[in-house]
Amino acid sequence: MGAPSTSAQEMPCPHCGELVPRVLRCARCGMRLKSRHRKFRWLRAAAILALLGGLVWMQFLSRHREPPLVKIDAIRPYMNFSAVRIAGRLASDARRLSSGSILYLVEDGTGTLAVFSNQINDDALPRTGDRVTVSGNLNIGAGSNIRLQMRSADRVVVESVSFTAAYASGNVLSNVTTRLKGKHMQVCGRVSRIWSPPAGSKAPHRIVLTDQSGSLDVVHWLPNPPAADIGDVMEVKGQVQVYNDQVQLKLLNPENVSILK
Repeated sequence: MGAPSTSAQEMPCPHCGELVPRVLRCARCGMRLKSRHRKFRWLRAAAILALLGGLVWMQFLSRHREPPLVKIDAIRPYMNFSAVRIAGRLASDARRLSSGSILYLVEDGTGTLAVFSNQINDDALPRTGDRVTVSGNLNIGAGSNIRLQMRSADRVVVESVSFTAAYASGNVLSNVTTRLKGKHMQVCGRVSRIWSPPAGSKAPHRIVLTDQSGSLDVVHWLPNPPAADIGDVMEVKGQVQVYNDQVQLKLLNPENVSILK
């Protein structure tokens, strides 16, 4: 004789074997009943909570994770709308456009990228040569027209270099004149141009420094030129000389060069 059939509302009591309604206790023997599904309920609840917690955590990371740092020349059309981070120097002073947004022209040695921000910035805008790190979403239009649009949560990290400490000696570039020929001086300025002579030439290497007062050529014949880039702030000690009626500062020792980061 086969086992008695059960309905969805009945279950066999594991103690007395009688079919009883699915309640907490058996109506026949009074023993507590355990639904075969009850022991798995806490597992299902825990799995659901873990899934919800994972989704919340992934959303948090997607909002707060720092975008990857990329080089400008590595940007490709398939990266349209991608969140990226660019680090470099300003090729020109940041300026506010008539639309109210701020334009930053950032160069990183591989190219120049226009960065637009709609943030309200009452602080002084960064200047040419300042090191900046910006993040946002790429916008690649027709003809490979690339721009970076900063989001509301993005910001520009500026590493401005102050000339205040460098001017402690009072030797601004405009003070270096022909009357100081032969004297040793210390000056400071921002690198605006770097020129290297062709192979075999006896001409010197030339670094053009500029500040608010003017410009000055720094010349040298060092076998290993200073590791300077355009936009760097350089402090130099050298000897004043005059060549073709032009004042120059001759760099004699590589230890007399400091790059102010």
